[in-house]
Amino acid sequence: MKHVVILLIVAVLSHLAWAEEEALTLQEQASLSDKLKDGWHPKINLGLDLSFSASNSVVGQEDGDTLTIGGSLKNKLIYKKQQSEWRQSLDITGKTAKTPTLPRFVKSADEVKYESLYLYSLEKYPNMGPYVRVSASAPAFFGESVQSEAKTFQVTNTSENLGVGESQRLTDGFKPLTITESVGLFYKYIDRKNTKVDFRVGLGAQQIKADDQLVLDDDSDTDSIIELRRLEDSDTVGLEYGFSWTGQWNKQSEYSFTGQFLTPFGEDIEAGKECEDCDDIELTNVDIALSFTTKMSDWATVKYEYKALKQPKTLNQFQIQHGLVFGITHQLL
Repeated sequence: MKHVVILLIVAVLSHLAWAEEEALTLQEQASLSDKLKDGWHPKINLGLDLSFSASNSVVGQEDGDTLTIGGSLKNKLIYKKQQSEWRQSLDITGKTAKTPTLPRFVKSADEVKYESLYLYSLEKYPNMGPYVRVSASAPAFFGESVQSEAKTFQVTNTSENLGVGESQRLTDGFKPLTITESVGLFYKYIDRKNTKVDFRVGLGAQQIKADDQLVLDDDSDTDSIIELRRLEDSDTVGLEYGFSWTGQWNKQSEYSFTGQFLTPFGEDIEAGKECEDCDDIELTNVDIALSFTTKMSDWATVKYEYKALKQPKTLNQFQIQHGLVFGITHQLL
């Protein structure tokens, strides 16, 4: 229900921002419909998120300050020449917060993601052709579990005890690292300058470097103990398929909806490993991202982001992040 409420808020704000501007002229509408012209098309956006609140003697709340600081760098570079199109993106996101319950800064978002996609349109069928894709993603900084009081940290299914304390390091910087390569065929359902919808299917491979990293596997019945599980490296080869829908519905607002899937070919999981009883469909890697962005002014934006990631051989459950952010942005290019 709360997801629906957030989406409704974004829709209302987008409509208000659009209403403040004059409707697009026929000439502007035509320019938005033009196909991408040959040449380089760079786009760089810097973002800053900042929020602060304080409470004192409020019933049901801890006294103290809550501070959240975040930043982002979104880079896109497209090169178009005749039948060739090369899309590159580099996204860096980070956010940290402290609360009265946890009075020191703890990261709440951290990701570095690069993707390179080459498309070659066939001369007789310009909406179709082969593609090559490479991507890599990882958190830039180490991860940790921070508690409001001392807890015992233990690794499940082992006798390993990591000690007692208020925090425990879980992951190293740039771990887990996910690398994906694929080749196949694409189909451009819509191909305009500011609206693109395409589908892809091909052969893919994925490597996840996560050996000796830790993930929470806590049992709610053991209040004084925090259970953890060690991760392992994994490699997958299979059928890759995906879609991408990006565009803008007016001069202030843009959207993006992407999905990447990788279904392995006849893979057997060793007994005792994560997802040991899963079939190929259940072992499918899923990476879905949805975002809506609206400019309230030249420097202020509101953005909703939703991300769902599932890598069954590493962790057989969806890792979900979403949030509504009011931020300060500046477009360099």
